[in-house]
Amino acid sequence: MTLKTLPLSLIALFFLASCGRQTQQDTTKAKPTPKPPTHPTEVPCTECKPAIAKPTAVEAPEQSYDENTLFGEYLAAQAKGERAKLPDFSHAGYHRCATPLPVVSETTHTYFDVTKFGGVPDDGKSDRDAAVAAFAAAHSHNGPAAIYFPEGNFRLFEKSDFGKPPLEIKRSNVVLKGSGVGTTQLEFAESHLPARPLILMRSSTGKDDYWRGDQKLKAMVKKQIGPFTVEVSDASELKPGMRINLNAQMDAHAESTKEFFCPHEVPSGWFERAKRKGGMLTDIFELHEIESIDDNTVRFGEPIHLDIPYYTNMAIYRIDGIIEECGIEDLSLRGGWRGQFNHHNSTRHGEDYRMVEMDRVFNSWVRRVRFTECSSAVSTWLCGFNTVSDLLIEGNTGHMAVVAKSSYGNLFAFMREESDVHHGFGVSRSGVNSVFYRCVQYKSMEAHCGYPRSTLFDLNEGGFQPRGGGATFFPMHDKGLTFWNWNVTLPDGSFDFWPEGQRYGYFLLPVVAGLHGEPFEIPDIETDLLAYESPGQKTVPESLFDAQLEHRLGQVPAWLAEAAAEFETVSRHSRIRITSPANHSEHRSVIVKMALHEKMDPKQVGRIELYASDTGLFDGFLRVGEVDPQTMEKEFKTKRPGVWVLKAKLTNRRGEIAFSKPITLYTGDPDKPKALGVSRSAMMPGKEKNTLYGEFVQQGGGEAQALKDSKVLASRKEGQPAHELEAAYRKELHAFYAAYGTSTFKDALDEQFAEVFFDGKTDVAGSKLYSYQDSLVQAAFSSTKKINRLDIHWRNGVPDKEVRLELQTSEDPGAWLSFVNDDLLWNPSALRIGGTLTGGPFPGSGKVSTLYFPAREAKFVRLLLSSFPDDVTEFRFFGD
Repeated sequence: MTLKTLPLSLIALFFLASCGRQTQQDTTKAKPTPKPPTHPTEVPCTECKPAIAKPTAVEAPEQSYDENTLFGEYLAAQAKGERAKLPDFSHAGYHRCATPLPVVSETTHTYFDVTKFGGVPDDGKSDRDAAVAAFAAAHSHNGPAAIYFPEGNFRLFEKSDFGKPPLEIKRSNVVLKGSGVGTTQLEFAESHLPARPLILMRSSTGKDDYWRGDQKLKAMVKKQIGPFTVEVSDASELKPGMRINLNAQMDAHAESTKEFFCPHEVPSGWFERAKRKGGMLTDIFELHEIESIDDNTVRFGEPIHLDIPYYTNMAIYRIDGIIEECGIEDLSLRGGWRGQFNHHNSTRHGEDYRMVEMDRVFNSWVRRVRFTECSSAVSTWLCGFNTVSDLLIEGNTGHMAVVAKSSYGNLFAFMREESDVHHGFGVSRSGVNSVFYRCVQYKSMEAHCGYPRSTLFDLNEGGFQPRGGGATFFPMHDKGLTFWNWNVTLPDGSFDFWPEGQRYGYFLLPVVAGLHGEPFEIPDIETDLLAYESPGQKTVPESLFDAQLEHRLGQVPAWLAEAAAEFETVSRHSRIRITSPANHSEHRSVIVKMALHEKMDPKQVGRIELYASDTGLFDGFLRVGEVDPQTMEKEFKTKRPGVWVLKAKLTNRRGEIAFSKPITLYTGDPDKPKALGVSRSAMMPGKEKNTLYGEFVQQGGGEAQALKDSKVLASRKEGQPAHELEAAYRKELHAFYAAYGTSTFKDALDEQFAEVFFDGKTDVAGSKLYSYQDSLVQAAFSSTKKINRLDIHWRNGVPDKEVRLELQTSEDPGAWLSFVNDDLLWNPSALRIGGTLTGGPFPGSGKVSTLYFPAREAKFVRLLLSSFPDDVTEFRFFGD
């Protein structure tokens, strides 16, 4: 019996610290273990790691830990100046957690209230001009400034706003502030063209070398002489306080590279990427701040995570244009993404609603913010020592949640992702020393290639499975990935950290400690993990980040302990759901029943309300009334029959809000909607559609960053702001969509094959419908109809499986030949089953599934169908 087949209760603690070192259990290696060669220029391999000099000893906390545990070994290694299995993550966060985040008030900052510049909340009109004016005034002010949005909904990007200046925090000591996460909302109905963040924190200083920094300096790293210290060739251009980027290279074919990957073989993707650079891996970075310089010895203010002896030609680049003490806080950010996201097979809008990007930002924050209907919440680039905390991501989302890229020491704390986003909380492109502290993720963590290293997921919860991408047969994450007391909340968890033969999912020797919760499986533990401790139950200390901070600072900061207690008591499980009635059910009046998350203390509830809309899944919601928290019930009765979408709203005692997933129901006479005949139909199977989409993207459509051979973008003058070209570029882009539809897409549509789904017969099923990605079926009516129901007829009965479905409508004749709804000819998501990563069940019994949606005027209907079985005999539309 191997470790892979042992029950969790019998898997003992073990460590894998070297190529040849035995674990505490005498197990057979599941993979070959090559003998590590001697490094050609440095010390011999010692437990697959280079030796480094001793650091200055730090006094250990009073509590003692067994040296056979991971944290005990960490403390002992710190005292002896040896490398531990656990990286030192304690330098993450705003000012490295040595000081709490500042309180922003009219005492500390001069307020620039957007309503004083013409902004009017809740009037349905654009407030962009007022926002731009407030931003400009704040930046002109000499001193700390807060751009303030009071209570209400402010519309900051409408179609009329294309070409207007962007919303950017461009200097230090500027904060974007609302009245509260549950009371102020900034709404962006449109997104920038070509894709740019909707709110950017970045100095106006230009970039000479975007990937590496601004200026290459004379200094080259010669060797590492301590955990914080390197020797350089020439320190004459370096100064204390300077922020720099180490740019390392690795020879893909060197013997030392084999040693680096030991006990694994060097992955084939490593060689493929190196081919382009003469056998070298070049864009490997690590950002640092210089603390002191003694001759050519340079000490950084934080630990070095690069295994320097394995790299070569390590240059140093200076980072300029840094801004500090900036923030975004106390508001909700809502985008205009309404479609159902399909990874690398979606419209540009699933990529373009990028809410907040931090670029060259240090010692700043994003806190107490709710994100919804967006493609990405927060990303960092060339950033250091920031705190992103108390976020909620929910509603409809697209590609990414929160990601640290080419950054160091960012703390992501108390974040909740309830949106089924494709890529959750994680790292990419040399994101280093990133800490995800007490977070809730729906599916799992995220790592996206580009040499991220030393990432801590501390007291997180969510599904436990590999998530990532970026390059095939290439490590999603470098060394130092650490899972500490992760609570697995989804069943059937499985994480193969080195899945030989698969295209994605390679993680280099992570540490897994205290993995508990739902049953899970980790294959090949003895070769794929650096260390595995306490499987099936929590390990100690409970929080690795807290313990390392205590070791460095002498105690856990009181403000952090208080924030953690508040999050665990109130926020972590602050969720609500509607338990009854069933989705897509029929009623004349109905009692709506709700339930809190089973771990939420009812004492932490501030208020529960019921909202309803007869417009759609995302808009038109009106308050039905407050819900009695004792009964958790509310009667829904309307004098206007039809289809309604219901959502429950929870406000906790911290003022944080969260909405339930919506349910759709029909009120009134269920026999009133009548069947509508179809005059024309067409389809494209998913495989063919996916192939065509790849060609579409190559020309600049869909998720492409920019239109290929764009004349508008080519006309941009040096120094010209990008927003000045938006209106012209939008027109050029739409012309391309129209031309593509009337040529390439027109020829690919199959009108004859779709007839089987609309011929009125329910005994013959169509084929070619099944695809794991969207198959497309569309229909036209002879004239505009008001529709609110779709019936799906099955040859063998309603299937017991999960699918994804999106129904779109249009009245525009050009919609028929629109490949994807980039040009907004289609109104997305009238009807939805499933989310981004997960499918949903079919309602109904027997051989018919009846699906309702708020009534829409439509001449054309499009269905996007993922994982549908080839058992559909008929699609029938109904209207009042």
